[in-house]
Amino acid sequence: MKTLHNDSGTRSRWANASYPGLLLSILACFSCGPELEPISKIQTLRIVGVKKSAPYARPGEKVQLSLLWEDGRAVPAAQVETFIAFWCLNPPSNLYSACLTTPPPPDFEPQFVFNSNRFEIDIPVDSLQPSIADPRMPDSGIAYVFYGVCAGTLSGALIEAKVPGDAMGVSGNALMPRCLDATGAEVSPDDFVVGYSSVFVYDDLRNQNPIVKGFKVAGKEVRVDCIDEECEKEFDLPQLDKCEKDVACIEACPDDGSPELCPDIKIEALINPASAEKDDLAKVAYGTDLEEAIWVSYFIDRGKVSPSVKLVNDSALGWQADFTTELFAPKEKGPLRIWAAVRDNRGGLSWVRLPAFVY
Repeated sequence: MKTLHNDSGTRSRWANASYPGLLLSILACFSCGPELEPISKIQTLRIVGVKKSAPYARPGEKVQLSLLWEDGRAVPAAQVETFIAFWCLNPPSNLYSACLTTPPPPDFEPQFVFNSNRFEIDIPVDSLQPSIADPRMPDSGIAYVFYGVCAGTLSGALIEAKVPGDAMGVSGNALMPRCLDATGAEVSPDDFVVGYSSVFVYDDLRNQNPIVKGFKVAGKEVRVDCIDEECEKEFDLPQLDKCEKDVACIEACPDDGSPELCPDIKIEALINPASAEKDDLAKVAYGTDLEEAIWVSYFIDRGKVSPSVKLVNDSALGWQADFTTELFAPKEKGPLRIWAAVRDNRGGLSWVRLPAFVY
């Protein structure tokens, strides 16, 4: 079993003993397999998201991607390796799974980066194609980027060669690395997370990422660790032994995060209303005057948040008056980590993370 991450922030798992082709076996199966920990709780190796400098890109444009991953264990892995890769454009039926089938080989010479949380891809100049299903839609393209975080050692022909001279002659699944432990065995599901992200391509349409300004706990603005690209380093366990000025201070609950027994503490990501843009694609294709949908996902490493996802902007009804959620404190005193990821329905993403202390 391994864990898959995609743009929406959801997770799934699939079973297979070897890596090539594994993504094919999960196709839309977001409820199958063993029960997962709540998606809002980060207690293992996790990918929070991938932010793109241009969620709607233009042909020939360079797009920067930032990967946010965390190791929520009290004792993080001694070694973590990452990869981000791009070789697939406009697969059949626009399915990411078609990027991994045999045939075809990659659409162009694969672009890879290892052990970096930042990656720049070149959108091919011939990315656009007409819509067969709906002629009202403008010419468009879709580029898929694959990524992974491995608590171990990445292995595969590509990693050994670094620059594959014959990469154009292999299928996509042969380019996907494996994650091995010190004995050469496949690591556990909690130690290898892979996923995919899509970049939409248009001639004229654009989409900006949501704008995150900070965070409030119990109605008070608190100190944050970082916002967006500032979050390049892994979020170490905060070095706190008491409540400090401007740090979120939360009273411990002996019922350990129980929504029924613990008092609720309001938490809220601060998001600029200018984040809500008009959905130009809907306007061009269907003549509608709608805004993009925006929602925020909250995460912690101890205790519980409920609900973990709140609507920020409704396409038809607009900006929501309240997108706070409730945090229910853990029973153990000490440092606490909190994250929020703000997404729109057109591939935009921003995030914020902050330290807290349970007293």
